[in-house]
Amino acid sequence: MSNYQKKAAVWNLFKRAYPTIFSFIVLGVFIALGYILNQSANKDARSDLGADLTTVIPSIVNQSPFDLLNLEAAAVYVYDPTSKRVIFEKRSEQQLPLASITKLMTAVVASESAPLYTTVSITKDDLSAEGNSGLKVGERWSLRDLLSFTLVSSSNDGAKALASVASRDGTFTQKAGKDQNRSADFVLKMNQEAQNLKLTQTFFLNETGLDVSSTTSGAYGSARDVADLLSYVLVRYGEIIEDTTYERIDIPSLDQTHHAINTNKALRAIPGIVASKTGFTDLSGGNLAVVFEIAPSHPIIAVVLGSTPTGRFTDMSLIASTALVYYRNQMPIQ
Repeated sequence: MSNYQKKAAVWNLFKRAYPTIFSFIVLGVFIALGYILNQSANKDARSDLGADLTTVIPSIVNQSPFDLLNLEAAAVYVYDPTSKRVIFEKRSEQQLPLASITKLMTAVVASESAPLYTTVSITKDDLSAEGNSGLKVGERWSLRDLLSFTLVSSSNDGAKALASVASRDGTFTQKAGKDQNRSADFVLKMNQEAQNLKLTQTFFLNETGLDVSSTTSGAYGSARDVADLLSYVLVRYGEIIEDTTYERIDIPSLDQTHHAINTNKALRAIPGIVASKTGFTDLSGGNLAVVFEIAPSHPIIAVVLGSTPTGRFTDMSLIASTALVYYRNQMPIQ
């Protein structure tokens, strides 16, 4: 086995390592490759390493470290809003099921439909959604706290309650019309907002993102659209998404306190986390959208769609650790 083949074998082993260790290994590999490349200029060294080394090594050195990641996601988008540059993308325009990432738009429309101090009462219809997040019929919430609870715990009950805050004309109501009609009005507003934000691959069939049937998702969009939506939420409604950085948090309704557990299991593996939202259904697979900082006031937005339930967290951990190495060593974007 040649030296290069040995290095390739070691590299494949290292790629599977824990994400935190991986970030340091990426740096070490690139330093080693740079050294070998310099040494290959010498004829004796070049002959020892093999005749094809001079063509293989430059192709590796010229790659972005993101190109070396083994990600499970069907689509990936990593964006630096500070420099307005796409760091890495993979099928970023492909339209895929969004699952509970839908709730980011639910939060936007609810926030634009009523003041955050508005009181929202939980109805029996709200609790008809799949899953039980602990809400009770008649329980009262401030809109701001219900938004936070819904995003942190990915509550379908909470999303349905949020959909009750606006009628078609934009006024607050939980009185007029049937629950189904109010939900339809709300989803219409969600699609109008998607058009306003130029999310060209995005449309919604419900406010939760739950699959409508075995073949139809509750919402569709691209990784790039999700990144744009998350960026909008962060800038315009940062207050309602800031709690998604906590693994566990107590969020009070007006009647009791709820212990919300974050559905993002990768929080500890993503340094500088600013915001996050998960999604998973049978049709979508594992989705995850996050914002993290590589330096103070220097955020990175990353989205993975169509991964597996656990793969989405591994994918994002690898992306975050690679981004840290990438920027700390001032590697050029390829």
